[in-house]
Amino acid sequence: MSQWETVNSKKGNGKSKAKAPKQKYVDTIPKDSYEVPPLELSKSSFEALDKPKKVPAQKQPLQDQSNVQNSPKGGGKKNRKPKKPQPASQFQYENFEEAMREFPVGSISARAKEIKGNSVWQKEIIQLVNDAISCPEEDATFSDRDDIDFPLCEMSQGAKDMMKQFYVSETSEQIRQIIFDHCMLSLWSCVEKDLPTWGYRLCIQVMARYAPQNCMDDLERHVKKIRNGQNNAKKCLSYMWALGQIGVGDVRLGMKVWLTVMLPFLGTKKLAVYAVKYLESLFEMTKNPKKDLSESIDAEQFVMIMMWTYDHSNGLDAGLRNRLKSLFPTVRAIATGTKKSRVSLFQKFLRTRRDEIAKVGTTFVEIAWECLADDPGCFEAWRKLYTSSLPQTRMLLECSDSKYEKSRNIPTQFHETVCFFKECNREAAASSTSLTSAPDFKSIRILCQSLLIKYEKRSTQKRSSCNMLLVSTLMVLVAIGAGIFIHDLKLHANVVEKTVSYRLMKDSGTLDFLAVAWNKASAIAGYSVKWLQKHVPRYSSLIWDVFGPYARYFGLRLGEFGHWIVKVSAPVRAVIASYAEQCLVFAGQAVNKAWPYIADFANVAEPYFVSFCEWLDAKIISFIALLNGEHGWCCIRDSVVETSTNLFLFFNEMCLSLWSRAVSFGKVIGDYVSGENMN
Repeated sequence: MSQWETVNSKKGNGKSKAKAPKQKYVDTIPKDSYEVPPLELSKSSFEALDKPKKVPAQKQPLQDQSNVQNSPKGGGKKNRKPKKPQPASQFQYENFEEAMREFPVGSISARAKEIKGNSVWQKEIIQLVNDAISCPEEDATFSDRDDIDFPLCEMSQGAKDMMKQFYVSETSEQIRQIIFDHCMLSLWSCVEKDLPTWGYRLCIQVMARYAPQNCMDDLERHVKKIRNGQNNAKKCLSYMWALGQIGVGDVRLGMKVWLTVMLPFLGTKKLAVYAVKYLESLFEMTKNPKKDLSESIDAEQFVMIMMWTYDHSNGLDAGLRNRLKSLFPTVRAIATGTKKSRVSLFQKFLRTRRDEIAKVGTTFVEIAWECLADDPGCFEAWRKLYTSSLPQTRMLLECSDSKYEKSRNIPTQFHETVCFFKECNREAAASSTSLTSAPDFKSIRILCQSLLIKYEKRSTQKRSSCNMLLVSTLMVLVAIGAGIFIHDLKLHANVVEKTVSYRLMKDSGTLDFLAVAWNKASAIAGYSVKWLQKHVPRYSSLIWDVFGPYARYFGLRLGEFGHWIVKVSAPVRAVIASYAEQCLVFAGQAVNKAWPYIADFANVAEPYFVSFCEWLDAKIISFIALLNGEHGWCCIRDSVVETSTNLFLFFNEMCLSLWSRAVSFGKVIGDYVSGENMN
């Protein structure tokens, strides 16, 4: 009789007799014949299946459990205290690799055959596997390991086949989803209590590798759980690691997990490092991300990634931002890889606010411009959303205006779209709609006019280049033909009739055609010469007879006027000649003295002159648009007010500056003249 039974018998507790069979069952666990214990004692039953040398080390916890069960309600308060986590020195193995070398595959398989009739036998097997791997826990995401599928990669093939058989092959989809949720909850709970999680991690990896679709159910629920537990980074990282194992076997599902689960937490410093590392691992697992991950990133998610990459106000670490920038070209290629994705991304650009676009610099505008250049279908969406996207249209037109001359292949739909915008502007101005009062309306109209002028210039250059190419080709062909004919002529002793060229031209009828053409041209030229010889003398004599007297009279009078001018201007020319040398010397000295001031004056006046020319050019364009009916009375009113204000400010500033320069220049000239007089 055991000690606890003696105590219970002395106290007269009637329950000791009811618990005596349980004590006898616990004492007989190491024997070969034993009964299947209840589900809560599965840990003890597995220890009975283990090697004999390990039983003594684990008998004490079993005895403690039986003592706690058999102890009376009033006693044993110290045994009721919650157990503390075992220190690292109490683990049976030093690391996971050592535990895998002694993993009891046969014992677990035998135990599974005995309890397969139970409705929760898979959960018990998970607990057995977790207890069998008695080694210290590592980092929550195994960041020190090179293999993304650790610890599954360290398991033996037999252990992998056993796990695959229990949780994939012999399990329905509904049961797999239940087991996966159970493993995720158990992983969360064990990490929170600082308990080993190797068995749950391996089971999650097996189901994520061989049945990933069953693990994708309701990812938003996992996101909410991570968001609610952000105060414990280890739990969140373990949860993200478990969901990330789905992408080890299928990169498309892995990208979906990253976009749904990890992308929203880039703003959390402790979770952002693993999120960026996981994305790098996904791209490393595929040789052609653009093809393998095609259409896996929608426009909304791409804009979010771009904001995290280029928006410096979101608080992301600089090192992580640089790593995202190195990954962004791949993300960009995936998001713009198909026609559908390009059109969707372009529509997203037109619906994004101007301040959000400005946060990422010119990146979003350049991507939208590339979508236009690569996919003509974007122009239709642009025309539909034009009236509701004036700020975005202005940014696109400014980008187009700056890149128009450098771009070689401009779609024809671009010119049609700009013409459509111009027509819309004209109709809006004629009807004085609210579109004309938008801040970007005037700039868009000027940009459209500028782009149309550049288009016409490019078209003219293309036509001239085509004509030049045609003329050059004809000249080359004529030169080649002449060279061949001269060579043929030399080969046949300079006799044209004996050459091959002559025979070919004669046989083909070319000589007859040339002879007829030459005869007709000669006849026309002879008739023209005869007509000129006959009629030109007669008409020229008639013209001279009529206008000759007037021409002679005008010549005489012009000569007399010249003689009179020379005679009258003789005294003046003498005075000018006497003072010319002195004036030249004085002018040279004055210019040398005032040249720095003149140069300074020119530098000051140049910006005003350039701005005035630009303003005048814009007003001329506006006047032409007014004549064409592209402006209404509200535009004319706004233009008159703006012009009057700008003119007043311009001339006021310019006059003040010029007056100050003129005063300084006059002072220099006055000082110079007064100095000359004194001398």
